[in-house]
Amino acid sequence: MEAGIVNDIIVRLKAEVFVDKKKSAMMGGLLALALFMGAKVVLGGKTPQMANAVSVAAAKETAGSADGALSAGATRSRELSEYLETLDTTVSRDLFAAELASYPVVQTLDESITLNKSAAERADNSVVLARMRREAAIRNQARRLTLQSTMTGGFPSAIINGRVIAQGQVIEGFIVRDITPGSCVVARGDVTITLTMAQ
Repeated sequence: MEAGIVNDIIVRLKAEVFVDKKKSAMMGGLLALALFMGAKVVLGGKTPQMANAVSVAAAKETAGSADGALSAGATRSRELSEYLETLDTTVSRDLFAAELASYPVVQTLDESITLNKSAAERADNSVVLARMRREAAIRNQARRLTLQSTMTGGFPSAIINGRVIAQGQVIEGFIVRDITPGSCVVARGDVTITLTMAQ
């Protein structure tokens, strides 16, 4: 009965080998490699030695007890190791927080209110005066906006009053229209103001 099972396995194996020749070639190659490696181990081939981990203190003791004479490179290495051990490796601040103190806070506003000649001639017109007062009030409110940094690229953004603002967002009633390197255009209604950073 066992001979029948063995013959059945052999017949199945032969059928499998002839069905997919690539798979058979790969399996044959792997089998040959396994036989070669097994023979090498059995016939006394050298096997790789295991690596031993040693603590820093044990390594220093071994280095210190090696006939007392250390080379200049080993001395530097030991001094470097001792120095690195004395360093404080604790991080006491958020590494990803923006340090706003590093950005100078100098701002200039384009405060020139230009009127065309016909509007200047009609300065007594209450509509023009109201518009000028409204624009002056908006520019006065814009003085509270401090541009600290700009970041251009695919998604431009700026740091205004310590907040990261993207193009199209609103800060203190002003919509951010455009962000360029070193400047930012904000608007409220029909009044546009350019905020700039210190050079």
